[in-house]
Amino acid sequence: MEAMSEIERGRVEAGQDAATFDKRYMWVVLAILFLINMVNYMDRFIMSILVEPVRKEFGLSDTEAGLLTGLGFALVYGLLILPVARLSDRFCRNRLLALAVAAWSVLTTLCGAATSFTTLLLARAGVGVGEAAGLPASHSLASDFFPSRQRAMALAVIGLGGTVGSTLGLLIGGVVSQHYGWRHAFFAAGLPGIVLALVVFLFLREPPRGLNDTASASAKDPPPPFLVAVKLLLRRKAYVHIVAGVTLASIALMGITAWMPAFFMRVHHVPPASLSLWMTFAQVCGSYVGTLASGWACTRLYRPDGSMLLTVMSISFGVSPALALVVFLAPDTHVALIVFAAQSFAMSLWLSPYYTSQQELAGARYRATASAFGLIFFNVIGAGLGPLIVGSLSDVLATRFGDQSLRYAMAICLIFCLWGLAHIRVASRTMAADVADARS
Repeated sequence: MEAMSEIERGRVEAGQDAATFDKRYMWVVLAILFLINMVNYMDRFIMSILVEPVRKEFGLSDTEAGLLTGLGFALVYGLLILPVARLSDRFCRNRLLALAVAAWSVLTTLCGAATSFTTLLLARAGVGVGEAAGLPASHSLASDFFPSRQRAMALAVIGLGGTVGSTLGLLIGGVVSQHYGWRHAFFAAGLPGIVLALVVFLFLREPPRGLNDTASASAKDPPPPFLVAVKLLLRRKAYVHIVAGVTLASIALMGITAWMPAFFMRVHHVPPASLSLWMTFAQVCGSYVGTLASGWACTRLYRPDGSMLLTVMSISFGVSPALALVVFLAPDTHVALIVFAAQSFAMSLWLSPYYTSQQELAGARYRATASAFGLIFFNVIGAGLGPLIVGSLSDVLATRFGDQSLRYAMAICLIFCLWGLAHIRVASRTMAADVADARS
């Protein structure tokens, strides 16, 4: 009865029968989810372009800077994302998202008021508290609004929001910090999210669970207990290997993302404002196109067994480290920046198929939980340890290589990407059977 009443509430909020949603409103929803993820990643990655002025003002080591860009945020994010995802599986996701966007935006603004390394670290951890609700609830909503064949493209658009947001973080952070200081850059990044939280509250509706699933009976059941949901996910070997593969690869990919601005500033002596423009160009030509291309390929070449998802991920994890090595070792700044655009394209290809595979391998009533598990490992181990490992390696290598130590530290971490590729190939062996099990 409780589950059925929730479905009825969804019908009332939608203002129509649960069988369909107006297509125009579905694209409005996708635009809102795009903006949520954009603000999410803008607030998260602005620290990357600000790490050098912050490090100099507070006299930090690269290890401490790695805590600010990685583990300090990711540990809190990872600890809270699963409990918040369980709330997303049980309660109204639209209201939860409105509250979360408001929370992380206010805390991003407060980062600009930090007076020490400790207060800035605490503020960054607070941003992680709010952002823990973002992607699991967004993915779950998108999977109810869009059918299986269209999910890869819908999730690619949401993923593109993250790419656009990280670009805006670099652009706003670089330009504002150079002219007004790094504190005003945090103020500029936090304010738009406060306005967006009001838009989410007013215009984002809650759809019925499993609206576009063929196995609609399972969608009408209450969400399974936590341990039951975990058991269902762990018995699907493809899910386990996909999460393991992305977690390992993200140690390299997120380490690269966090330290790339510092790499160009320190090794190639590119000023922050010029670098933000160059990296914006690389993101637009690389990451934007790559994210949409992967969603288009997975939709156009759709396979019910999910095999195309793993093929695209394998291409990403195989090509990206080879191009990254060229970026790190190229002596010419312009060559490094041009190849960085190509590397950004390859690095972004995995995002949409990864998010889609999690939704395909989970039942309608525990999709947020499935998404959260993947994000825990991705953020705590990948995004958390990646920047810290690169920073620590750079400190160790600095005694021999000086300012050049960062390029070699980033190159060493690429081994994790190849390790992740091996897990994706193992996942392909059971993907078809595990997708069928999730739909049964």
